[in-house]
This record gives sequence, C-alpha cells and structure tokens, in this order.
Amino acid sequence: LGGECTVDQVRKKLHGLAHQATDKKHAWSFAHGKVAPASSFSDALRRASRTILHQHDDPYAFVKPEQPPLCSRYTVLAIRAKALALQSDDAMAQIARVALEDDAGLKLVERGSVGLEMSVEQPSLTDAQLAAYVQTLGGSSLRDRVDADALPDILHDLAGCAHTSFRNALEAIVKACPGSSLLGGCASDTAVKSVSRMRAKVHEYRAEEGATWPACARVQDPLRATILCESSAVMLAALEQVEARPFRLLRLKNNLASEKKPFNLHAVLEYTTKAVGVPLVVEVQLLFDDLLPLFEHTHNLYSVYRARSFAERHT
Repeated sequence: LGGECTVDQVRKKLHGLAHQATDKKHAWSFAHGKVAPASSFSDALRRASRTILHQHDDPYAFVKPEQPPLCSRYTVLAIRAKALALQSDDAMAQIARVALEDDAGLKLVERGSVGLEMSVEQPSLTDAQLAAYVQTLGGSSLRDRVDADALPDILHDLAGCAHTSFRNALEAIVKACPGSSLLGGCASDTAVKSVSRMRAKVHEYRAEEGATWPACARVQDPLRATILCESSAVMLAALEQVEARPFRLLRLKNNLASEKKPFNLHAVLEYTTKAVGVPLVVEVQLLFDDLLPLFEHTHNLYSVYRARSFAERHT
C-alpha cells in the first residue's frame, strides 16, 4: 500500500484487514516468562489508521491538482508503527493490572495523585535577589537573554554538582528495598538533563500565554532517575523511601491509579544536599521492571509515527 493509493483507498483496505477470518491474537512475553494478552494487530491497525489518516491527511499526502490526495508510503509505515505501539500500550496496561492485584497494589492505587494543580519551580531561580540583579545589569532588555542563555547553564551546573549525592541517595533506597534497581545506574549522561533540552523547554514555556519570568525555573527535571520494581510491595516501599529525607514530595502523578501510559509513579521532589547550597527540584519515576522492554519498544515506535517523512525520521 502507499504511493499509488488514495487516502480513502488506504483507509478502506486497512479497515477491511480488521475483519478477515484469519485474524490472530498477538501477545508479548518478557522477563520471568510473563505473558500479557494484547489486542489483535488488525484491531490495532484499524485504530491507528483512523487516528493518523484523520489527523494527518494533508501533511502525509502528496496532493495533485484536481486529484484525490495520494497516501505516501511513509504514511503506511507510520500507521503500522502506531498499531504496534497501541498493542504495546494494551500489553503494558494488562501487566500493570496484574501487578496491582494484591494488598500493596491496592494501596498504590488508593494513594492517587498529589499536588497536580500546584506550581513547582526551582527555588534557586525564583529568588528575589536574582531578579534584582538582572534588573541592575540591564533591566527588561536583558531578562529574556538571561532566561534562555544563562540560567539553563547555571541549572545544568547545579545538577552536575548534585548528581553524585543524588545517585548515592537513590542507591541507598534501592539497597533498603530488595527487588528494586536503578535504571542505567543513574549515570550522569542520562540523569543530568542536557543544556540544549533545558533551553528547548525554556522556549516552550516562554511561548505559553501568561508565562512568568524566569521560565527556566519551571524545568523540573535537571536531575532525573527511574527506580525499577519487581512487585507492587517493592514499589510501595520505594515510594515511602522517596518521600523521606533528603527528599520532599512536591507532586505525585499516579499513572497506575489512572491507568494511563506509561503506567508508573511520577514523583517531583525537592532534593537537599550539601553539594549544592540550594534545594533542587528533581524527578524520580517508579516503574515495574516487566514494563521496561515494552516501554523502550513503544518509545522507538513513537519516533516513527510522530515523524512525517523518512527524512524527518532520520534527522
């Protein structure tokens, strides 16, 4: 399919595949031999085509004057990637439900989310003395340059200085919670957010209506890590540790209770360490280890179906 077919033809063909009698169920199996039933591929294909062809007819299509738009070959690839991602989502949801079927899992679900409505900012970048200093240097004409150019570098350096103690604090949590581990060992190349990504977030925040200065203060994950847990009991114990000193819980997004991807606990914390003279807002995620292969698999598929062409995919 693709290249020679119109958008409507591709849609009909893909939807027709969903009703063939030869349709088979697919399943994903991962660590410890656990298997989670997923939706059939044809069903996922139908859902994916509805999403992509409905939302992206114009960007994906090659349009000729007075002719129906043709569906590019990349569109078909994107649809198949989306379908596989939907199957992965279904499998992750099933694995998470099974993992929560005990008393500890019930407690995790009942915990719910905390502080989602509150504004969280980096204390070091919201100090009145900083605003006064920028005003003295150059006033409003300098504010945006400081926000976009100087503050991301400062926040990155603070995170770099705090990284070793941050990793040690998390290693202590993992040691206290048998059955847990640190994803990637909390290595600095992934735990410390890059300056370029910080600047990208600053520009994104500044573009929002009613944005406040400095936008860089809203970067909540200059330091981030993921704790992998083999069971709900381990995750509950790790969560209790994460809420204790040297951390202070500011926000908890419970994607297990809401049954939303990526089916994890997403904690935004205030971290205090002697390595840095001011508290840092950091991010720690708690994830069932059986979900990790699917999580990485889905992330790769996401990069395919979010792109609009082969060229964009490889840039």
